[in-house]
Amino acid sequence: MTADETVSAEEARGCGDGGCVFRAPSTRGQHTNAGCRCLPLRMTQDERVVLRAKIRGLVVDLDEARERLKGVGFVEYLAARDAATRERERANRAEAERDALRAELEEARERANRAAYDAAYDAAYDAAQDAARKEAP
Repeated sequence: MTADETVSAEEARGCGDGGCVFRAPSTRGQHTNAGCRCLPLRMTQDERVVLRAKIRGLVVDLDEARERLKGVGFVEYLAARDAATRERERANRAEAERDALRAELEEARERANRAAYDAAYDAAYDAAQDAARKEAP
């Protein structure tokens, strides 16, 4: 039923049968087992009883399936939560390793800069010494 459709007076009233499986019993009056108005009247009383029994059986099966799905859903939730926790821990370890590698790289750069500075200083010093020796008589 769409929002534009109206509910008939019969649907709004509910069913007069207290055992109806299609709609809630009406809120007014007595709820007798005089007959469900939701099923076609072409069915015999026995056919209606059989149909109601089948519907009730399906409702029970549906409730059991829902319970099983709740259990499975919870187990799947726990498994997903545990997997997410493991992934988070793995990501934290990877970040710690990355930070350690960055620190090691920074130390290596500082050592390389010191070595380059020392080499340039030594080369300049040696060049100055050679120039001084050439100028000396």
